[in-house]
Amino acid sequence: MMPGNSSNSCVTSSTPRWASTLDFESTFDQAKSQALDAIRYWYPQRQSHQLDLSNIEACVAIKNHERAIVHDNPAYQLFFARVSSASGKSTDAHSLYRASRIAQNTDELIAEGIHSLDCEHDGKDASGQTYSFRTFKCQLGELRDPNYFIFSMSRPIACLGKPEVDREKSLADSLEIFKSLDAIDQRTCRMDAKGESTKDIAATVKLSPRAIEIRRKKMFELFGVERPMELVRITIRLEEHGLLPN
Repeated sequence: MMPGNSSNSCVTSSTPRWASTLDFESTFDQAKSQALDAIRYWYPQRQSHQLDLSNIEACVAIKNHERAIVHDNPAYQLFFARVSSASGKSTDAHSLYRASRIAQNTDELIAEGIHSLDCEHDGKDASGQTYSFRTFKCQLGELRDPNYFIFSMSRPIACLGKPEVDREKSLADSLEIFKSLDAIDQRTCRMDAKGESTKDIAATVKLSPRAIEIRRKKMFELFGVERPMELVRITIRLEEHGLLPN
């Protein structure tokens, strides 16, 4: 059971009930198993039966080898696409920039041979509200059908919205801190935001991976954050507002 949240300020009236409360009857892994079992049961009967994922407490999409969506459930449609169905479209066609970049990068990892991945990340729903999400993706290799290649499931963990005044103040503070960093730390933030590994960052700036980790922890203290994703979020916000120094 995920932690409950009685506030409904982060969602619209059409968003699934569990998204407004972040209170689920099933665990993430249970929802994942339920969805995958439904797909495996449906696939041999797909010519005569519709795939029903409406009861899954998560946003589910199935993509073909070209990353176009071939099936999605109502939760996905309402939370991300704001259309009756996103079927036939790529994720990039209807998602906000940040969300589409995350989707593209993780889809490419699956396409390149990673069997599955499970991660937490920040993203926005179709209305622009920011959440912390948990996302699972895997190959549907057992189906042996390029039309049903990637299984994707996401659900919100926490609403990250703040009042506009606080958000803008935080942005200004973050910019001042970022400007105070030396060139290596600024480069590390930029490369972290692009998804580069610590090893690649270390090679680029000619330091050891351990040295990068130590520098990153010091930046955590400066920005007042605890997780790498929070530091990435700050850098991306600065970038999206055109505030990153050249």
